[in-house]
Amino acid sequence: MIRIVLGALLLELVLTVVSVPAFFFPERRAILETIIPPAAFLAAFPIGAWAARSSVYPVLAGAGVGIVSLVFYGLLVLLASQFAPPEQADTSGALSPAYLGAHFLKVAGGALGGLWVARTRPSQG
Repeated sequence: MIRIVLGALLLELVLTVVSVPAFFFPERRAILETIIPPAAFLAAFPIGAWAARSSVYPVLAGAGVGIVSLVFYGLLVLLASQFAPPEQADTSGALSPAYLGAHFLKVAGGALGGLWVARTRPSQG
């Protein structure tokens, strides 16, 4: 369980680092909606595989990274909207189809990382 939570935190950190350069461009929303979904999948795969390494249920552990990451992201959006000035408390960007797709891709990438771990483990028996 600890690997899932640490993996989810790492996944959100990686996606934050990936998204920061886009804020220097006027068309940042279009850039973010283009970059974040594939980055979510590509980052979730190895992190999900890492979380799945010591798990009895590697696919579930990998998917868990994406699910817990989604929860962390939701909490961050909720906190940001609570502390932002009223004119900046818009969460529509966080709930755009591209970002919802990115959350799906986090779960899928993590699950595929777990599946890869399950397929490459030596058989017991």
